[in-house]
Amino acid sequence: MEKVKNIQLLAFLELSPILIPYFLGFFVFRGFYAIFPLFLQIKNDYTDTEIVAIWALVSGFALFIGGLTRIPAGLISDRIGRKNAIFLAYFIYILALILLLLVDGIISAIIAITLVRTGLNLYAMTGRGIVSGSHREKGFKNGLLSAMVGTGSLLGPIIFSFSLENFQPDFMLYIALVFILVDSALFLGALKVVPKFFAKITDEVMEFDLKPLVKKRAKFLVPGFRAKGVVLSITYFFLAGIIYGLITTVYSIFGYNILNISIFNIGLIVGIGAAIQIIWAPLTGIFYMKFIDENIRILAWIGLTLASFLVFLGQFSPILFIIGYMLLTLSNASYFTMEITRLGRLVDPKEFAIIFGTATSLSIIGSSFASYASNELYLLNPAYTFLLSALMAFTGLLYLLFIRIKSRVY
Repeated sequence: MEKVKNIQLLAFLELSPILIPYFLGFFVFRGFYAIFPLFLQIKNDYTDTEIVAIWALVSGFALFIGGLTRIPAGLISDRIGRKNAIFLAYFIYILALILLLLVDGIISAIIAITLVRTGLNLYAMTGRGIVSGSHREKGFKNGLLSAMVGTGSLLGPIIFSFSLENFQPDFMLYIALVFILVDSALFLGALKVVPKFFAKITDEVMEFDLKPLVKKRAKFLVPGFRAKGVVLSITYFFLAGIIYGLITTVYSIFGYNILNISIFNIGLIVGIGAAIQIIWAPLTGIFYMKFIDENIRILAWIGLTLASFLVFLGQFSPILFIIGYMLLTLSNASYFTMEITRLGRLVDPKEFAIIFGTATSLSIIGSSFASYASNELYLLNPAYTFLLSALMAFTGLLYLLFIRIKSRVY
């Protein structure tokens, strides 16, 4: 049998086991984040202004705690090992769903969505941590992880919205439970099958280390924070979190209640937007190896700015509302794939969990602040939250352009 030499195929194969739980993490979280406010509205017969206020409380608290647990999730993954961290995430997801099935009310919703956000941190930090410690095709691997974000974000909203529109509200919770159980079984199978298959088809060493990375407590103040560009990167993670949160917190509520888009079509819109990410994120990972970081970053922020303005103009045309969301997901995939890969290049793998955790924690906390702000803005005018997102994206873009011109890096 001729040995495989294609480096990208090998990179895909060695990362494939972690892609399975990575998909599940975002399938549940993104599906819930898009559809759960409508789940609560229909189940409890809330008005749009009531559900905006309730969802701001639920999502805002969940994202804030999720931001605070981001770094601990990375350190836990480093300490207990990647496999154990993934199974801990499965357990947390199941616990959240059981809580929602057994206990009704706003408090249980807050706790459950907070648990889901915390579980997602374990999936995300484990996956990115594995890539940061590898050497083969880091940009492409980060793109593959982002593609799994897109795949989960595609199917979650579509399946949950179809369930909510056609069955009793709680049925979508049972669907999520089934996906978790099946996914965990596939993950176990992949851990056994893929290494054997990899060794059979190539002489290369498989880069897929599931063992604990460190045995002693990591220091928070690490040299990587002083590396050139790290502080700016972390700052823009925070800003991107606010921009994304201002749109996504009320997107489904606005579409359903203001534009009269059906629940399933909202799920379809969110899902198709994620489908763009499936294709685009790996390509961004490849482009990263060929183009200057700053160029990809600026193009991504141009996209975020245009996307936010289009969603704002969507109050006059549902087509603009839809196109804006598609562009938002594409631009997010471009920015975060580039920025995460760049951080992995700038810092030591043993420092990656803390630095990446800090950056993404601030991104999540930014979305938490946006959740609370969106409630107040929605009461003033339902479209104001999108306008603020556009203005913040434009401000961030101007500063990046200023830095680019000042540095004269072409």
